[in-house]
Amino acid sequence: MLCCLHLKSTKNPRSSWVRTAKSSAYVFAIVGGSQTSNAAGGGALEIFPDDRLLMQLAVFAVLVLPIHKILFAPIMRVLKERTEQIDGVRERATEMARQADEALTRYRQTVADERSASESIRRERIERALAERLQVGELARQKAEERLSLAREEISRLLDEARSQVRREAPAVAREAASQILGRELP
Repeated sequence: MLCCLHLKSTKNPRSSWVRTAKSSAYVFAIVGGSQTSNAAGGGALEIFPDDRLLMQLAVFAVLVLPIHKILFAPIMRVLKERTEQIDGVRERATEMARQADEALTRYRQTVADERSASESIRRERIERALAERLQVGELARQKAEERLSLAREEISRLLDEARSQVRREAPAVAREAASQILGRELP
């Protein structure tokens, strides 16, 4: 209880020590007085102090300062240092969390940028492939038209040759056909 009362102290350690001592003395007086009267066998609660209580208070008053310097001050110093360390760790953890959030934001932005860049590259390649496909298709169409034109020219040439040959041979074929039909030879 003494430690708890001391922890509630605020700014001046000396005044907090005095408050702690006073509070402890009051509690001790109430508890010690009630134990004294119960030990006497009276059974009733007496709040008035007797000689033993005054002796205990004197011993308490004499021991409070050394115990405070030997026990409570180091404990309070360690607790304060521990609190400062915990606060420092919390601040570092908060800073690390902030840095992690920033890194995650940068990572997400980089991923989004890279996705955008790769998407634009993909679109560009698709457009290029479509253009090449159209070019290849156009070249194939042109080659097909050239072959078709050459084939038409060849067919036309062969047709002209066949017509001229038919014209040259037609009189002879007609004469022979007529002679076979007539059954005689024609001049």
